[in-house]
Amino acid sequence: MLKMQLRAILTFQKNALSFNLVPLICFFFLLASSLEAKLAPRENIFKKESISKKETWRRLLYYKPSLWGGPKSLVDAPEFFFAKDGKYNSLSELKANIKAFKNPKAFLTRVNNQFHAQCLFPARYQFLKTHFKEEGFIDQNCPQFNNWFKSLNTKSISMVYSSSYANNPASMFGHTMLKFNQYPIHDKSKDMMNYAVTFSAQVPDEDLSFAFAFKGLLGFYNGTFSLTPYYTKINEYNNLESRDLWEYEFDFSQEEVDFFVKHIWEMYANSYLDYYFTDENCSSVLFESLGVIRPNLLKHKKNLVYVLPTEIIKYLNNEPGLVKKRIARPSLRRSLVQKYNRLASTKKDHFKELLKGVKDYKDEEYTESLSTFVTYLNYQKNKYKHKFPKKDKIKYRKALIALAQKDEIDSFKPNLTVTKKNRPDLYHLPSYVGIGAFQSETGVKSLISAKFGYHDFLDDSIGPESFNQLDLFHFTGLYDFKNKKLELEKAELYNLKSIYDYNFLDPQLSWYVNGGVYKIRELNLNDHKFEFNLGVGFSKILGENKNILLSFLGGLNMELSEHFEKGYKVGPNLEFLTSFDFNFVRSFLKYNVKADLLKKKTKSYYSTLELGLSKKFKTHNQIRYFIESNSQNRSFKLDDFRHYVNIIHQF
Repeated sequence: MLKMQLRAILTFQKNALSFNLVPLICFFFLLASSLEAKLAPRENIFKKESISKKETWRRLLYYKPSLWGGPKSLVDAPEFFFAKDGKYNSLSELKANIKAFKNPKAFLTRVNNQFHAQCLFPARYQFLKTHFKEEGFIDQNCPQFNNWFKSLNTKSISMVYSSSYANNPASMFGHTMLKFNQYPIHDKSKDMMNYAVTFSAQVPDEDLSFAFAFKGLLGFYNGTFSLTPYYTKINEYNNLESRDLWEYEFDFSQEEVDFFVKHIWEMYANSYLDYYFTDENCSSVLFESLGVIRPNLLKHKKNLVYVLPTEIIKYLNNEPGLVKKRIARPSLRRSLVQKYNRLASTKKDHFKELLKGVKDYKDEEYTESLSTFVTYLNYQKNKYKHKFPKKDKIKYRKALIALAQKDEIDSFKPNLTVTKKNRPDLYHLPSYVGIGAFQSETGVKSLISAKFGYHDFLDDSIGPESFNQLDLFHFTGLYDFKNKKLELEKAELYNLKSIYDYNFLDPQLSWYVNGGVYKIRELNLNDHKFEFNLGVGFSKILGENKNILLSFLGGLNMELSEHFEKGYKVGPNLEFLTSFDFNFVRSFLKYNVKADLLKKKTKSYYSTLELGLSKKFKTHNQIRYFIESNSQNRSFKLDDFRHYVNIIHQF
């Protein structure tokens, strides 16, 4: 048998030689070898597909599930992707990145400069180089990136929360930014030299408030990453807007820190996102970026409709072992009040003499009084900006010189101690739903309520200033089981109340604005009116713990209804408000007098009274009790007392 096989092989070789088939056979083997070299092994194809599904790769590209089920990147800049379908296809984008990183001629233009693909996307390159060693990547020279990376010399990363700023509706929810720390965060002077990382909307100067709100809600602005020295943010938030800064330093390894800094370079140099006030905002996008090194962070994010800065802070603190240090930097206004309050009565008198111009700065014997006066002028300078009077500028300069010439140094340092009472990460959840009961002269009904956000006088005071209010989309309905009828009690669109403790250091007025649909109680009708109120006034916060509020406010009241004589009413609205914040219960009492000045023949006026109490009985649950009453038209006598009991759950 073996002899027959050998004879067949020899016969084939003889025939092949005789027919000159050797060149053809050689060509066949060369072609097969060439095809084998060009075709990727099946294992390599599967590996690319597997790596493209890894969380880190998906976070680097900001892929999220789309409405149609597939992935879609949050990034809208086409230059962020190498593949044509890279925004929607993670595998295609991975293959295109590998191809670009291996090509020594893959240079791209950014701001009139040429960068190799590896230099524009160093975090992606590091990731792919680690997972695809068989690709034989050759490192390219990246002088611009290397110089930038070395100059930052980042040792740790922090998230910074800026407290709410009531004078700007866009900032009433607070603000967040990341911080690259080269210097220790507890060293306040060196900390200023660290770098802040922000994500913000690019708003043209000509866009006014209405256009800003409209475009911000609908995503007409581009949101971009930027890096600025931290002292510019301290000046902007701490000084100009007098907002406290709360910092949370992360416990990242140096390897994680370096990888994240590389990723921020990618976002800074190559991307923009459509900016939305509700979800793709300053907080949510920075939070998404942290998923590059800690993908599990994003599992805490449950609210898909909107994302508030305080929620992001809560998510970060819910991650075990993530935050290693918490510190706070007091606002300039808080620093001024602290510096004044620490003065003895004699030194306070000296401060007031300096304020009135009775005493020359050089003659002031108390360094503390002069130092406080300098802080006061600095606060006024930041508050009024370019409107700061020239004479006060001269005062400020002379006072600074006099203080510098003092032999004694004012060693007092204002502080904001981090406690469970004031930490923003312990702030209550913004929305709630509630059920309860309603009782009036007509009988008992079931109560249903819901509020989109954010804070009112009965909410837990942990986190924000105790006596501020920002209610959005607050609805209350009543259900009559007897008649099987659901009726609207009120639909409050917004209710903003910004309370300032009025004092001679900062004589700032409180203000309020609200609007919505309410029942026409003063005419004893079971119908509704639209009401709008706007006003200002004086407020004083009293008590050793600053837990008692007295406020007198006045302004404009406008009401619209077909039941009114002219279809509308316009007149004054006078309000007295008091609120108490104790550890076991919170309360408020509000009395309003409203009138119609357009009605000349028959005067129109009425009053309302509202009392509220709340008690927290679980982490996210409260029981609330209200009494409401109003007078009839052209009377101040209160009648028709209504009682509400509402059990709410915050989320």
